[in-house]
Amino acid sequence: MRVLLATDGGSAAHSAGTLLARIGARSGVEVTVLAVASFDLALEAAEELGRYSAETARTRVDEIARAAAERLANEGLKARSAVSEGHPAAEILQAVEDEGYELTVVGAGRESWLGQLMLGSVGTAVLQASPSAVLIVHDLREDAEEVRVLLGTDGSEGADRAVRTLLELADPARCSVVVMSVAASTSAEAPAEAATHGERAASLLREAGFTAELRISSGHPGRLLLEEATRGDHDLVVVGSRGTSRVRRAVLGSVSDQLVRRSRATLVGR
Repeated sequence: MRVLLATDGGSAAHSAGTLLARIGARSGVEVTVLAVASFDLALEAAEELGRYSAETARTRVDEIARAAAERLANEGLKARSAVSEGHPAAEILQAVEDEGYELTVVGAGRESWLGQLMLGSVGTAVLQASPSAVLIVHDLREDAEEVRVLLGTDGSEGADRAVRTLLELADPARCSVVVMSVAASTSAEAPAEAATHGERAASLLREAGFTAELRISSGHPGRLLLEEATRGDHDLVVVGSRGTSRVRRAVLGSVSDQLVRRSRATLVGR
């Protein structure tokens, strides 16, 4: 799996790199760490130097990217660094399109309640416009040895892609998975359908060597998944995206949108 880790050197980006190091399979996963020399970063450098210097900004992001890549390499992952200049979201999305990355990992700070809801312009743009899977990381448990994963499935194509992404990304020895399938309909067939979807996902994970516990519930998928994510103290929530276009992905209020804003980290498969 080819992974793009976007970093600005901040605490959220550090958490994103840490989660990737904890969960990533040591074989089959290749990480490119991208840092963008943006105009805002150049202005920050200008305040320190007393003059504007695009070269200083590029040197700084090069150091940031190299340090993050070295950290991942020291953890046993195959990683390299890259830098670009421009608007961070545009540069990240361009890299995904040009290089065909299968997963983009972005840190999103949430120092306030409003920050949790808004994600930040970069995280929002990447989540809405990326053609492939996106992992948004807010924070993580610093003392966690095993990554606790909650995977929500409804049998949709997006959910199946989310399962495949987790299978390609994660090392079974480094995480445990709870598979949750929610019967959202009140029809008599809904619980059986939910059980079928959940068992299919759990079976795929078990065949790959994961420890996978299956839970079947009835009710509102977003609310129940959020409750489980909080109650179970999960490090990562994995869900599919139903959006098939940028317009549909931009509509807020879906299960994946709610989880991305309120969970520690959320992987949206597509």
